[in-house]
Amino acid sequence: MNIRANCKLFQGWIRTHRWGLVFAVFFGVMMLLPYALFPLRIGDRYQGIMNIVADDTLFYLARINDAMDGHLNLANAYLWEHKEGLPHQLFFVEDGLGMLYRISYLDVVTGFLVTTAIASGIATLLIYLIAHAILRSSSRAVFCTAFLMIGFFPLAFLRPVAPQVNMLFWLLQIYILLLCATRPLTRRLITMNALAFGLLFYVYPYYWMHLGVVYTLFIAYLWFQDRARSKDICVSAIGGFMLAIPYFLLSYKTSRLPEFTETIVRMGMLSTRQPGAQDVLIGVGLCMIGILILWKKKIRFTPEVPVLLIGAMGVAIAANQQVITGKEFFSPAILGILVLSPPPLF
Repeated sequence: MNIRANCKLFQGWIRTHRWGLVFAVFFGVMMLLPYALFPLRIGDRYQGIMNIVADDTLFYLARINDAMDGHLNLANAYLWEHKEGLPHQLFFVEDGLGMLYRISYLDVVTGFLVTTAIASGIATLLIYLIAHAILRSSSRAVFCTAFLMIGFFPLAFLRPVAPQVNMLFWLLQIYILLLCATRPLTRRLITMNALAFGLLFYVYPYYWMHLGVVYTLFIAYLWFQDRARSKDICVSAIGGFMLAIPYFLLSYKTSRLPEFTETIVRMGMLSTRQPGAQDVLIGVGLCMIGILILWKKKIRFTPEVPVLLIGAMGVAIAANQQVITGKEFFSPAILGILVLSPPPLF
């Protein structure tokens, strides 16, 4: 009986989101076309050299190839020496992709092409689900998804690993957090949220930094609006931090390496307290002005609006963390999707 009921629920979900699914498949295929058409256009002159569309493609593919060879620490993807040392950053995604390609008997280039289509489609579906949770309309959600994916990020998901795969974890966390803000909190939902947050630590540092700020602001906001929900989400966030304990221990060990300071400076670490990310600050400022104008006009907001507004504020704060820490090593452009949240939020 449960199986039959679950099948009916799934069929209903498919009917509700069928156009979102269709667009996700379409976008995944579209992202594959630059690589598929390149050898076809050249014809017999094609000699097997892959067309590079996004920057850092070879860098990420080299790390995946190292993971396929069994060097999961990825301490040095280009030299034979020091491959088994402590990594300066965890490479959960590269390790996972490397193992998947190896199990599937795919070489790194073929695996990358397969991942491009699948990951782009999943990212599109997650953005559609976020938009649907806000707008409660399939047609408007598809429009907003197309506006973001084609209008602002048409080539972003051609870049392997980041953001092609690791952004999926971030989008999943945003979607689950929206559910936590609007639906009755169950033990399953709280656990799913903790797992989604905890995974971010092993995927990309920028994402967990942003969500850490968002959780702090959101829990403080809910404390005055819905104290019981605030406590439950706080427990979920603590659960995510507990899952990240191995990450922090490894980060501490890595920071004790003699070459650590030299390496992070070479990678772009600056000692400064000067505010930056002006484009992000402008985008967040415009969002806040728009929300304030609508609030003054007594327009009623859906419960998701505070989450998105706090998310945008979190981008601005995380992108300017150097004002507090004195160390700047952050690129806010990868978090721009929150600042570019669809405008019809009420």
